[in-house]
Amino acid sequence: NEYEGRIIADQFPLNKLLEPEWRSAFFSTTTSSGAPAVIRLIEAHYDEPEILSRWSAVSKIDQPNLIKLDKFGQTSLDETALLYAVMEPADASLAEILKERPLSTKETMQVATSLVPALEALHANNLVHEHLEPTYVLAVGEVIKLRSDCIREAPEGQEANEFKARDVRDLSTLLLQALTQQRKLAVGATLPAPFHEIVTNGMSGAW
Repeated sequence: NEYEGRIIADQFPLNKLLEPEWRSAFFSTTTSSGAPAVIRLIEAHYDEPEILSRWSAVSKIDQPNLIKLDKFGQTSLDETALLYAVMEPADASLAEILKERPLSTKETMQVATSLVPALEALHANNLVHEHLEPTYVLAVGEVIKLRSDCIREAPEGQEANEFKARDVRDLSTLLLQALTQQRKLAVGATLPAPFHEIVTNGMSGAW
């Protein structure tokens, strides 16, 4: 909270602390044009080149269901080395909605048809998400988007396929959560088409 009111990289005001997350924190901010935005600050731990490389890779992907990174870089505040990423603000997360109710089949279809192309774009660029959870699924106006500041590069060779398959399993679990608010399918339970096949085959690794 003590960072509120400060300026990052001589241009981004830290208006309000939105959420702390491990060694990072999210603040509301504004861009040079005055548009609202969110800025993530990460305390540098000698992994700055790796994080900046990830952000550079994902910022080059033009996919409407990935949260857009507008600007990122390195800076310091009170002699603390920091990384920052400025991104578009979201109106709500899937986690917030699921605290109140499950999604309808139609709503879950919208989530699925939004996240699949986002995930395909990441995998095509040898990136993996590894955080396919309701907290990372965001609504920006009428568009469903996946957080993109937390991706990582996939390893080489066969291991890359294993990491991508894990994303697929996580996506299947997320769709189950959207429909039922649960991470496991109850014995004997069925889901509305086409989600029963998608979830069971995705979670088992068959698809």
